[in-house]
Amino acid sequence: MRAHQTQVAIETAMIADHAYSIIADAVINRDLDESVEEWKKYKVAALEQLKNMETFASAEEVSAMVSKNSESSQNSQRRAGDSSQAA
Repeated sequence: MRAHQTQVAIETAMIADHAYSIIADAVINRDLDESVEEWKKYKVAALEQLKNMETFASAEEVSAMVSKNSESSQNSQRRAGDSSQAA
């Protein structure tokens, strides 16, 4: 069980790095249609990952931190979506 939780925590910690790479690819390659599709898929996976992490967060502080990161992620994704629609 501990190993699984550690793996989930590591993957959750990498969400921002992967999101950044999707955005960087969109900027560099200028293939907005493909980037939007990749972003949509990743958004679902990232939010699910955050929920998964929250299910075994034992301390209220950790749970609150996961929730805060989820909200920040959703806000960033909304801003990114707004930017891609403006382009």
